[in-house]
Amino acid sequence: MGNVKLLPSQIDTLIIAGKHDIALLRHFLRSHKEFSKLGGQTHLFIWRSEKYLLDQIQVSEAIKIWYKDDIPEMIEDDFRNQMFIKLVADRFIKTEWFWIADADYLICDDIYPHDFFNSNGVAYWFYRAWDGGPPEQRWRIGTEQFMRATVPYLFLDEAQFLMNTNILRDFRKSYDIQGMLHQFPMPADCLAYGAFAFMHSHQTYDWIDLGRPGPNVSIAYKVNQQPPSYCVLDSAVNLADVPPAKYYVFWSYWELAEQKMKEFLVSAVENMHPGTLIQLESSEINVRISADSLAGGGTEGIRGLHLDGWVHRQFKLLFANNGYAILRVRLDVPGRPAAVLTTSLQIRVNESLAEEVFLQPGENVLDIKLLLIHSDNFITLVFKNGIPEPNGNRELFARLVSLLPLI
Repeated sequence: MGNVKLLPSQIDTLIIAGKHDIALLRHFLRSHKEFSKLGGQTHLFIWRSEKYLLDQIQVSEAIKIWYKDDIPEMIEDDFRNQMFIKLVADRFIKTEWFWIADADYLICDDIYPHDFFNSNGVAYWFYRAWDGGPPEQRWRIGTEQFMRATVPYLFLDEAQFLMNTNILRDFRKSYDIQGMLHQFPMPADCLAYGAFAFMHSHQTYDWIDLGRPGPNVSIAYKVNQQPPSYCVLDSAVNLADVPPAKYYVFWSYWELAEQKMKEFLVSAVENMHPGTLIQLESSEINVRISADSLAGGGTEGIRGLHLDGWVHRQFKLLFANNGYAILRVRLDVPGRPAAVLTTSLQIRVNESLAEEVFLQPGENVLDIKLLLIHSDNFITLVFKNGIPEPNGNRELFARLVSLLPLI
């Protein structure tokens, strides 16, 4: 019994969100409200300019909101910023241990501090051997350069990261974490932290080798993120299909991520409290997109656009017009057999039907009249009658060529 460590009574939760995370974040926060027994403070980091997005969802007053603007080291690259924040989290977090969560996490069973520790009170950290794949090697090269040492294992494959503030302080004494913001190739925060703890504070964690047979002590499960591709998508997956876990991790870029999170959460509450049907937030989150962003070819804030430029059946954006009178849309419409109906398009501005047009194969230019009396114009394009994607499963309506605001 002398070797048993005293478990913490509270564990704080750290979430670093961007503007595209808000729709998923609301379901994580609801799941946290339903199932978290961690007892600690929840810390949420956002930009002040994105607070209007947070105002569109239900956020408990108990959640501590921190603004990235108040961290002097922040840069334009928000992916690097979130890595940096994790490694200075003890500036804000006062508990010894904190759990790193993401907006695409969903708690589906009561989760307690002891779930993160073994029977002797030692926290779990997971690792496995390197498999040589390109994504892993990119992180390995950047992290080894940052640490000026060999990183013996992959310490970030299991999405269960419980950090210790004492180790963080020791970590920063050994490394200049500005490298997280500026070094190329890019290092990885949890990989560097895990390697440091493994080499310099080994007794703090119970190191679980994912490559060896043994009982599964992880409380997380990655839905549709299984190696080696991490892109195996199953639109029919439900909570009953996946192994038991305290929380599930969804791929935030998966189009069905939010829908599946909602389905899992409804099932989880029903499992815990039979006969209980909860109501979840379902309103769309509107992200402003500026003229400068559109002029630069930016697509952040646009909903209904595949990574390769093909539009979904519904294409939406909230445009901060700032005096612009027209939004010019260029679309490339695929050719089609004569028997296939022509693609049609409804244009809506602030929920009112502005125009309905039929699109011809080739380039189509549409000038959408904006309402100058409104600082924001919510544009919705609704497409009908696409063509089946050759060797794919999408319906192809049009490919976005450009969006250009005009005075």
